[in-house]
Formats: sequence, structure tokens, C-alpha cells
Amino acid sequence: MTKDTFFTNFGYLADAPNGVKKLRELILQLAVQGKLVPQDPSDEPASILLKKIKAEKERLVKEKKIKKADSLPPVSPDEEPYKLSKGWVWVRVVDILEKLTNGYSGQQFKEPPGLPLTRIETISNGTVDFSRVGYVKDYDDELIEKFRIESKDILLSHINSEKHLGKTAVYQSDKLILHGTNLLLLRVFKFFINADYFHIVMQYSRNIGYFISMAQHAIHQASINQSKLSYTPFALPPLAEQHRIVAKVDLLMALCDELDKWQQKKKQKLIRLNNAALDRLLTARTTDDFADAWRIIRDNFDFLYTAPETITKFRQAILQLAVQGKLVPQDTNDEPASALLVKIKTEKDRLIKEKKIKKAAPLPPVSPAEAPYELPKGWEWVRLGEIIKISSGDGLTSENMDSNGQIPVYGGNGIAGYHSKFNVEKPTIVIGRVGYYCGSVHMTEEKAWITDNAFITFFSEENIFPYFMFWLLKGTNLKERENATAQPVISGKKVYPLVVGLPPLAEQHRIVTKVDQLMKLCDELESKLIKSQTKSEKLVEASVKAIAAN
Repeated sequence: MTKDTFFTNFGYLADAPNGVKKLRELILQLAVQGKLVPQDPSDEPASILLKKIKAEKERLVKEKKIKKADSLPPVSPDEEPYKLSKGWVWVRVVDILEKLTNGYSGQQFKEPPGLPLTRIETISNGTVDFSRVGYVKDYDDELIEKFRIESKDILLSHINSEKHLGKTAVYQSDKLILHGTNLLLLRVFKFFINADYFHIVMQYSRNIGYFISMAQHAIHQASINQSKLSYTPFALPPLAEQHRIVAKVDLLMALCDELDKWQQKKKQKLIRLNNAALDRLLTARTTDDFADAWRIIRDNFDFLYTAPETITKFRQAILQLAVQGKLVPQDTNDEPASALLVKIKTEKDRLIKEKKIKKAAPLPPVSPAEAPYELPKGWEWVRLGEIIKISSGDGLTSENMDSNGQIPVYGGNGIAGYHSKFNVEKPTIVIGRVGYYCGSVHMTEEKAWITDNAFITFFSEENIFPYFMFWLLKGTNLKERENATAQPVISGKKVYPLVVGLPPLAEQHRIVTKVDQLMKLCDELESKLIKSQTKSEKLVEASVKAIAAN
């Protein structure tokens, strides 16, 4: 693919996963390699520009406005990462800088009054954000003269986490602001170097991981050494070409911004359409309304389910339909759920009499006001405490797990490791008990170890199909009554009062069959989406490499 063909298909390629991000990276790469705009043989070459910068630097040294810097060796062929375009020249960063310094490190305040002072947080999207500055209250003219930031100065985050390391901004104002610590200030010779072009090179360097690779790492943070930064090779184009590059980059980045906005709007519109379709399905009150709502989803399936977010919503809708009795038709020949409740109570009374379980405090009957929706015929409202019992698993730390074991260990968020012992001997429903994942529901393998970060679930498996109970609990907000603490936690007292609908046993089996079918469909959709996205991403990567290589 040629460069012209690439930009002709700019919008199409941007639709790939991370497509716009890759386009931005390619734009910067082409810019610094002299491939973004055509060269003009009438441009004054960068070698002449470099001589002018050298003369200007000598003048400033003579006038004692800057200090004389140590001379550095020219960039050797071994240091050149790519071949330069005609009229360009390799220099070191320090060769084109009038100033490279750290900022004011004295006392500063978060609130005014005082003079605004930059902080690392002040750098935002390549500009200086005045809403996130600090303030210096004790200052004089000398301090202002020393630390004042001039228009077109470049700020670079040189010390912090890798997330912020190498972030840059160009100061585009004449408003008074002081240069704060943890940000390097780089001032180019502005008559000969376009500061915005210099900024483009810095952005590209960050994209390729250059700043991270050159950083010195200390505890919890990394820092960029000023000497190493000064020594860095820099591809210098003619000044006229610098201006053309900046204009082209600005134009293409603005196009990327528009593509980003368009994609976000498209995504939000898709999510809203899907939410409206599912809401219509879930709130349908008659068979005809439900059929109409389902027809809309069925006829627009390939359009609605092209994003991970909509597939997740579809999964949630499946569970809601399942627990509301709307997923499969009812059969009047089914033994009603009221008969199941009698059998469950009889079994519970027997186990209490045999002292295998303890008698629990009675739960109040479900009042009509508590019913969240209309139950299908043959179903019964129950409280979870009437049909399940939960008990904490057994403590087992990661240090005490047998590393050679093959038995899965379940915590609050599913499998947390493996062990050589087990505390359940059949597929068992596990409920997260504490922490971020409290209320999450999992089904174990035949043998498993369940830790005390989760609950083991017990119920009458003769009267409630285990896999229906699994989907019922998955479709119920078990965190509805969690403790409002920094460490979320649920307990039997919170879970047992929750109201759910119990269908006939035969319908439970039909529901599980249907849910399994639809969840498999969701799995296939996700797999298809991932393959499609991966293919598109590889196409963009191949195109980017082809353009960069030409």
C-alpha cells in the first residue's frame, strides 16, 4: 500500500481496533522521517540552519546570556535510526536548545493567591492546563526572570511513573506562569526551530518508548537524565519544511479527532439502540408485545451486536428474561412450583429432625408490594432463604496451596489457584462473600476447594435443577443489600430476604437449555468479533509498516 492509497483509505483503516491511535502514531513517524510532506529543493538546507544556530549561540554566550555548553561529538552513522531526507541533518538535541533546565523547587501552594506554577498534572493533551497549577506566594523579579515560561517553550515530564514519563506540552500563551519542578523546560532557538515541530519529535519519541528506555529507574518512579536527553540524536529538517510538517500534522490530527468523535457517537448510538430494544423486550406485558420486541432484535441482530458492550447487555437481558419466566413458554401440565415448595419444606424439616441442619428463623411472606414483576402461571414468589442455605468455605492462603495440585481453588472471583485437596465433591455453586467480587456466582468442577472468601451454596437438588439455581443467582443482584463499607461484604442475613421467582421443575430444565443455547450464541458472537477485530488490526499494522518502510 502506498502512502497516497493509505490516506485515501484513512477513514476505513481508522475503524479497526485502535485504528485512530495507530494512525496518530504513523502520522508522527512519517513526520519525523521526512515522509509526510514533499521536500522542496529551494528550501535552505538544515546544515545552513545549524550554522546560524551556532552563531546565535556564540553571540549569547559572549553576551553572558547563556553559559557555554560542552561540545559533543557529531552523530555517528551507527547512531542514525533511519536514512534522512535530502536537506535534513542529524544533530544532538542540545545543539538546537537555548535552554534546558528544571524548575522552581521551593514552597508552593494548591490555592491562590500567588503566581501560577506548573506541576506534572498541569500537562494535559499537549497543552498547559491552568486549572491544575500550583502557586508561589514568596517571589521577586529575579525569581520571575529565572523561572518564567515563554510562549513556545516545551515542557517535558521527566520524573514520575511510566504512565506520565515523557508527556510533553507546548506553552502557547504569553500569560505569566512559572516553571515548576519535575518538568524539564526546553527552549529552542525560535528563529530557526519551529517549537511545534520539536514537540512532534518529542511525542514520537514517547510513542516508541524512547523516554522509558533511557530513564533511570528508582523506587516507584523513573527519571530522564538531562545529559542523556541532550545527547539524543535529532533529525533536523529545513525550517520551511518544519512549518509544512507542523501544518500537515495539525490537519491530520484534527481529522483523527473528528474520527474519534464520530466513532464515539456511532458507538453510543449503537448502545442506545440496543438498550432501547432490550428495554422494550424486558418490559413487554403481553405475548404480542414480547413477540414484536423480539422480532426487532432478531431482524437487526447483526447490526446491534457488533460491539462487546452490546453483547454484555444481551447476556444480562437473557438472564433477566430467564428469571422472569419470559424466555420459554409455560406448560400447564408441569407440576407447579407450589408443590416444589411443599417438598422442599418437608425435606428441610426432615434434615432438622435428623440434626443435619439447624432450624432457621422464619422469613416473612412475600407481600404484593415486593413483587418486582408479574409472575407466570405455575411460578411462586419465594425468599432465597426458603430455598437455599449458604456457608463460608475453608481458609486457604496462596502460600498454603500445593503448587503440584490439580484441584481448582475457588475464591470470590472464581479460580484463584490449585491445590491437592478438596472440600466439595460435586459441581457446587460458589458465591463471592467479600471484596469487590462479592455476589459473583460460579459453578465448580466435580472436585474443588472453596475458600472462606466465598460461600458454598446448599439447596434441594431434587426439587431445584442445580444449573437453574446457578442462572437464577447470576440473574439476581446479590449485592443489593451489601454493607455500605470500604470493604464490600454480603452474608446470609443480607441474601436470605431477597425475593425471586421459582418456576416448575420441568420449566427450570427448559430455561437452562435455552439459556445455554443463547449464551453459546453470545460466545460465538464474541469470538467472531474478536477474529474480525484482530484481522482489521493486523491490516492496519501491515499498512503502517509498509508506509513507514517506503
